[in-house]
Amino acid sequence: MKTDVNLATEKKQKTDFHKISLLSFIIFSIFFALAVALIAYSILLNVKSTNLSKEVASISQELSPFSKEKGNLLLISERLNSIKKVLSSRSKIDAKMQSVLSIIPQSLTVKTINTDKDKISIGISSTSLASLDSFLEEDIPRATKDNKLGLKVIEIESFLQERTEYLLSINFLFTQAKQ
Repeated sequence: MKTDVNLATEKKQKTDFHKISLLSFIIFSIFFALAVALIAYSILLNVKSTNLSKEVASISQELSPFSKEKGNLLLISERLNSIKKVLSSRSKIDAKMQSVLSIIPQSLTVKTINTDKDKISIGISSTSLASLDSFLEEDIPRATKDNKLGLKVIEIESFLQERTEYLLSINFLFTQAKQ
């Protein structure tokens, strides 16, 4: 025969039940408080996210008129860089021009100047044949001997007489600058 005998008193059973119930309620309350806090934090982040989205949209709307200007500035910047590359690759035509003009005496008049990549053509006139002769016989040979000028060849293209004036066209060919 088997009979169940409960050795615990009824009072102890009630206090154990109350302790377990209280402990369960405390744990449930903690989890509930955490869930409420997480939900509140999530709502707060959502509101901040919405405000930031609105702020980004308003700023991008304020900046949209400047996008065309930004494109124009980028285009201008690219063009300036291209011009800078072209200018840096060009031979120093100003210095060459100055060196050629320094050869020509004051008694002669420069009528025309044409430049090319490595050539400068100059049209000179004078009323005196003697000053042209002096230029051709003395100044040109001295210039060819001067290595600082970087002249490769000096050639006379034409010599004409118009009324009381003599016209001389000369080409100054320069050596290529080493890069």
